[in-house]
Amino acid sequence: MTPDISVIIPTFRRPEGLHRAVTSILAQANPCGLTIELVVVDNDPEGSARDAVETLSRDAAMPVHYVHARDPGVANARNAGLAKATGEFIAFLDDDEEAPAAWLCEMLGEQRFHEADVVFGPVLARLPDDIRAHRAYYAEFFSREGPEESGVIDHYYGCGNSLVRRAALPDRDEVFSASRNDIGGEDDLLFAELKANGARFAWCAEAFVWEDPLMSRTRLGYTLRRAFAYGQGPSAACAAASPANLAGIVYWMMIGAGQFAVFGSLALVLWLTRAPHRARMLDKAIRGLGKLLWGGPFKLRFYGAADFPDRRFGIHHLLRQRGHAFDRHAGLGRNHHRRLLIAGFGLADPQQKFHFPRRQTIFHFIGDTLAVIGGLALFDAQRHQLLGRVRIGGGHTGQHHRGSGRGRNLDHRNTSSKSGGVDPDIVTR
Repeated sequence: MTPDISVIIPTFRRPEGLHRAVTSILAQANPCGLTIELVVVDNDPEGSARDAVETLSRDAAMPVHYVHARDPGVANARNAGLAKATGEFIAFLDDDEEAPAAWLCEMLGEQRFHEADVVFGPVLARLPDDIRAHRAYYAEFFSREGPEESGVIDHYYGCGNSLVRRAALPDRDEVFSASRNDIGGEDDLLFAELKANGARFAWCAEAFVWEDPLMSRTRLGYTLRRAFAYGQGPSAACAAASPANLAGIVYWMMIGAGQFAVFGSLALVLWLTRAPHRARMLDKAIRGLGKLLWGGPFKLRFYGAADFPDRRFGIHHLLRQRGHAFDRHAGLGRNHHRRLLIAGFGLADPQQKFHFPRRQTIFHFIGDTLAVIGGLALFDAQRHQLLGRVRIGGGHTGQHHRGSGRGRNLDHRNTSSKSGGVDPDIVTR
């Protein structure tokens, strides 16, 4: 029998959070008599969640399916879950969220009342007690607020804590765009497409979930990077349209420039005076900057390959990602791009290694931001100039080919999801 709802929980190496999320679904009160199945998608290539899911499924009153999506990436994980799910409705819960007992009944009741294609609900952050600095800002950042009353809405939210009517989804294998595997925003692209196709969105104020952010994420170094990525959304969406919405790109870039100038100036004043809401103002400024610097080397990675410990976030990693391979081919030192940054603006302290320090200050961030803009311009100029020498001259030819071979191997791994990157279900109940 086809279940009413398939709940999909993608996970990546979060055993405690996954246990809470799965347990909360298995404990749904279900007074409305729904038939429910649970699909857990393990996006760890090592399959680290397999044993935990098997254990939790033994006494479950609903079917529990384990899917191993080997190829890292948030879109890959969601697509693998959709491929396994058979329900008329798809509910998405993240592995750092916990749902109250009546969550699914509340969501489906709202859907039926408004005949909605997608229903969203609030997210309430639960912070550890020892988080004191910028606590109000972090609570707001990791929460999702919406209208006080339930009803039809004209905009969309993120995928976590959402209910989607299966028939409203695009009829294709890759519902979530794999181009967003590392940077996120795959749900924004999907919901923007649904909205363009006339989908009806609803908000259920009663269907909240709790979110328990990792300690490593409750710091400005993480939240400001995410704010930058969130800000990129409108401009990137216009660029991804077919054909590209050039007027929209220009519009959002102008908005972003204004926001960065206004909110950045206010953030500077608030930071100098140690005002309690200075982090929130800086967040607004960074979102504006994201609208302005939305593509190319400014795409930050948060998922997929970026989840592995040998990868780094932040500005230094951004430059290494773009320039280290070239440095190697051209015979340059490992830190050539850092020296270019310092020569370009002289504003960033080389001892910082160009990543967001734990003790973030407005001066660190403004220095790094200005340095990366000027440094990247200088870096590109020298990169293109030297690239001609590398390709024409014979001194580095062999080294260049060896580097290219490694690139081809990486490309092959990144496309392996099209040829069987997902394991079949191994747990039935």
